[in-house]
Amino acid sequence: MDRSASPVSLFDTVEDLGHPPAPQEEVPSPSTPPLTAKAAAPAATPAALRHATEQQQPPSFPRLVPPSMRASLHSAATCIDMYAREGLSMKCRVGATRSAWTNRVEGRTASVSVNTRTPALNSEVWSGKPVHLLTFHTGADTYYHGRYSCIGGTPSTFELERIDHDERARALLQSMPTVEQVVERPLFRSRLEEAWAERFNACSVEVEYEPITLRLGAKEYTPDFVIAAPPHAPLLIEIKGAVVNSEIELCKAVALKGFHIVLIFGDVQDFCANSCFEFVPFASEPRRSAPALMRTLLQPAE
Repeated sequence: MDRSASPVSLFDTVEDLGHPPAPQEEVPSPSTPPLTAKAAAPAATPAALRHATEQQQPPSFPRLVPPSMRASLHSAATCIDMYAREGLSMKCRVGATRSAWTNRVEGRTASVSVNTRTPALNSEVWSGKPVHLLTFHTGADTYYHGRYSCIGGTPSTFELERIDHDERARALLQSMPTVEQVVERPLFRSRLEEAWAERFNACSVEVEYEPITLRLGAKEYTPDFVIAAPPHAPLLIEIKGAVVNSEIELCKAVALKGFHIVLIFGDVQDFCANSCFEFVPFASEPRRSAPALMRTLLQPAE
C-alpha cells in the first residue's frame, strides 16, 4: 500500500506501521495497592442466620412475662408506673366484664382508659414518651405487647400506637416466650412447682398447670395444678414451700364453693400424708391427709 498518499497520523499505532509493539513493564501506581486474592467470607452459622432472620421479621406479640421480669417492668399499684427499672410502663386489664373501664389491644393500636385520679402520671403518657404496655386477664399471667406512644385520644381514653423497631423492646423479647411456646412447655413460677410437675409426669399422673381461675368475692384465685382423672375430677392442687395460714383460709373458701382441693407443702421427696391438707367439697375444716390417688401414685418407689 502506498503510504505516501495518506500521511501517517499521530493516532496510528506502531503495529499499523508494521512493527510489533515494544514490551512495557507494568509499574504499579504508588497510590494503588497491589491486587491480592480476596479471602472467602466465613460461612454464617445457624445461630447467626436465625438472628438475622429475626431482625428482618417483625416480632410476634403478645409475649408472656416471666415472674422474674415483672417487677422490672411494672411494680406500682396504679395502671401507670413511671419509676419501673425498664422505664415508663402501663399495665391494664383486658376483657373485663365487670369493670367501668374498657381497655383493648388490637395489633399495633391500643385504647386504654384514663384514671383521672392520677393526673401527674397521665401527663407522662400524654407527652408521647415511649411506654411499655402490659396486660392481664382472668388468671395470674401478664403479657407484654411492646412499647407504644400516645397519638391522641379523649379525656377518658389514651389512644396508643406501637413503636416499630424499638431496640429495647426487641431486647426484652429475648427472655419472653411466645404464647405457643408456653402451651408446649408451661412457664412455672417456682422451681418447686416445676419439681412437682416432673414428679406427676414420672408417675403418669395427667395434670394441667394453672388451667382455671376462680372468683372468690373481690379476689381471684388460680390453683397451681388440676388433676382431671375420674373419679377425682377435678382435684385442685396448691403447692407451697411451707404452711401458710392465709393459704389454708384461701383453700377453705375454695372448698366451700364445692371444689376438692389439696394444699401440699414442702419438697417433693418429703411428700407424705402429713405434708398436705385435704379440703373436701363444702367442708369448713381440712383433713391432714392426702387423697387416695396421690398416696398411691406419689409414694417413693421401694
